[in-house]
Amino acid sequence: MNLFSAAAAGLLISVVAGSTSILLLFRFGAARARILSLISIAVPFAIIFGIYKLMKMGGILPGGRAPAPLLWTAPAAAFLWSYGMYRASYRIFCKKELLH
Repeated sequence: MNLFSAAAAGLLISVVAGSTSILLLFRFGAARARILSLISIAVPFAIIFGIYKLMKMGGILPGGRAPAPLLWTAPAAAFLWSYGMYRASYRIFCKKELLH
């Protein structure tokens, strides 16, 4: 994995984790949001790590280069995820009557 693809993956992970934790904070409060944030990061990591180990045991190893379309669509995916989390947070605010 080259530096560019590692930076793109890191940016995507930080955007997804950050926007998810903000939504959890608005929905459940600070105490529950901490625990749920850790769970929302740990569960996908465990699933991806498990898939990688199964592929390695089966003799299927991912290539050294990341597919170009995946790198090109990562910013769009980050934007769409952030927009979805923004809309969900806005709905939660409206239900709590903080904006009215």
